[in-house]
Amino acid sequence: MGYFLDRLYLMYRVIEALVYRESKTRFGQKKIGYIWIFLEPIAQIAVFAAIFGVVMGRIMPGIDYLLYLSIGVIGWNLFNDTLNRSLSAVQANQGLLVYNRVKPIDTVLARAILEGIIFCLILPTILIFLHLLGHEVKYFNLFYFLIGFSTLWLISVGLAMFFAVLATIKQEFNWIITMLLKPLYFMSGVMYSVSSLPGEYQKFLFYNPIIHSLGMLRKAFIENYTSSYIELTYIWGCCLFFIFMGIAAFVSQEHRLRMD
Repeated sequence: MGYFLDRLYLMYRVIEALVYRESKTRFGQKKIGYIWIFLEPIAQIAVFAAIFGVVMGRIMPGIDYLLYLSIGVIGWNLFNDTLNRSLSAVQANQGLLVYNRVKPIDTVLARAILEGIIFCLILPTILIFLHLLGHEVKYFNLFYFLIGFSTLWLISVGLAMFFAVLATIKQEFNWIITMLLKPLYFMSGVMYSVSSLPGEYQKFLFYNPIIHSLGMLRKAFIENYTSSYIELTYIWGCCLFFIFMGIAAFVSQEHRLRMD
């Protein structure tokens, strides 16, 4: 038991150092690097609100579409950025892998944790900004938020670990995964309500666990949001499956990843 705790603590210290290193590498010393993480989602939200705002406002009466859209965009960015930035995590930290204390999986976890921290900074900031603009954000359910955030993050981490191994072994997977994310964006209900689609399309899209996690996040801030389609058992099952798949990929390929 003591050996296990020592290993866990060592892993924690390594990941902590890698998170700090990643933050410095990503944002640099200039303040504009930190400001950009807020400007990017704001720009996305503004564009989609201008294009779909009027139509969606009629389709979803009683729901503040800008609030609905903001949660969707920020939630998707957590998934998308975690996956995209993790693809090159092992290669970018290859020089550190000569040290036995640093495991290839640590490099992916560090980037995923950094994206989780960024999400927890951006979401409340955007919601406060919306409130100042007159969009009342007066409801919050911590339970729904924790489930929505944790499941979305775990799904992201599991897939990030699995695809990071593939992308390190075969460079072609970088392009393939990037291309697959484009249609997945439109299939995740980021800018529209899946409930407004015909039944046969809903049934197909509800196999996408991201829709369920985003639904939980929206339920956390929108009191009258319809969440009957959310299946908690399915979401947690996907989380466990993806995490297991990611860990198995790293364990089976660790020696090869260090050599590459």
